[in-house]
Amino acid sequence: MTASDQSFAYRPVQILSSTPPPSRPYAHHDGGGFREDAGPGALSPGGAGPAGTTSHLDGEYSDAVEFAGAGPGHPAAALDPGAGPLHPDSATASLYLHGGSHSVTTNASSLSVNDVDARHYAMASPLLAGYSSTDRLDDDDAQARANAKQLDRLQRLKSATFWFSVLVLMLGGIVIGFSASTIVNSRMIFLIPMMPYSYVALGSFIFLTSFLGWYSSRRNSRRFLLAYIGLLLVAIISITSIVFYTHFHDRSEFPALLNQFWVDTYNANDPDGFIRDTECDFQCCGLDDPMEYAIPDTCITTSPGCAGEAWVYQGVCEPFIHREVLAMIAINQIVGIASVLLLGVGLTLACLTHKATPSRDDRQREFAAEVERLNRELALAGLN
Repeated sequence: MTASDQSFAYRPVQILSSTPPPSRPYAHHDGGGFREDAGPGALSPGGAGPAGTTSHLDGEYSDAVEFAGAGPGHPAAALDPGAGPLHPDSATASLYLHGGSHSVTTNASSLSVNDVDARHYAMASPLLAGYSSTDRLDDDDAQARANAKQLDRLQRLKSATFWFSVLVLMLGGIVIGFSASTIVNSRMIFLIPMMPYSYVALGSFIFLTSFLGWYSSRRNSRRFLLAYIGLLLVAIISITSIVFYTHFHDRSEFPALLNQFWVDTYNANDPDGFIRDTECDFQCCGLDDPMEYAIPDTCITTSPGCAGEAWVYQGVCEPFIHREVLAMIAINQIVGIASVLLLGVGLTLACLTHKATPSRDDRQREFAAEVERLNRELALAGLN
């Protein structure tokens, strides 16, 4: 190699053979692109010139590969154009110069081979024949577009999960407030105490769970998302259980529970004023019969107030209590069903976000693929 040739800092390649393996199919460039050709062809490295690089074979395909000088007796050089950065010891693909004469033109910035009879270049690969760097770059672009699309979908899912976590936070506050209001204002809380107190506990649980959803959407963590999904499942199952329990058990057992509660309260001299307030507000007397016990003052009236001795209320209190309790149960069930539906949507979004979020192994593979792609681009930029 002359002094002028050494100014081109092309990497050395391993000299393998002057004849391609006859059993390996290879691609043949005939001026219009690549086509597969089963025959090895004859090696004819005629002409003279320094080592160079095929830069643009036909203006459409670009395959930046190195090959040995074209002097008489020089064998062809082998390299792997599909393995990223060119390596001197790579031998999974070979470039063969054959089939006629050629000339080499050099200038200060590049080396190019000019075809004379338009059939000088053939490439053989055990994996894929005729796969040029343009094809590889197209694949890289397609993969980049797919990755960008996947990333955009992940960002939308994360945003949706974040805002649904805010809604879940508000839902927890609403459930707590509604249940606390029921406990404070409803006289019937003594008959079904489990439902409102359970909703207070679940509302607090949902309120705290929403912070985990917000945090997991910001951290892009599959583990936190998985924990968030598990807590949402616990909340959904718990609320559903309460709704079904109050619908089937409390409704069916309510008459017996009410009768026992009424007797116990009366025998304890009505410490909370439940019987007094019920008979006064609904203008009723007794649970099932006004004469079932000594008539209290709350059962008689001479004015809009609840005192006097003019007459006794003839209506019984059981229908009024039953109606009010059923209304309270229905309202709590509506709140529970709405909560389950909203939490179900949040659970679906969390599952989709978890599925779209790459794991640590996925991120490592993507990083390695990106490094390989950048190395190929750098190698091509240095040779073109």
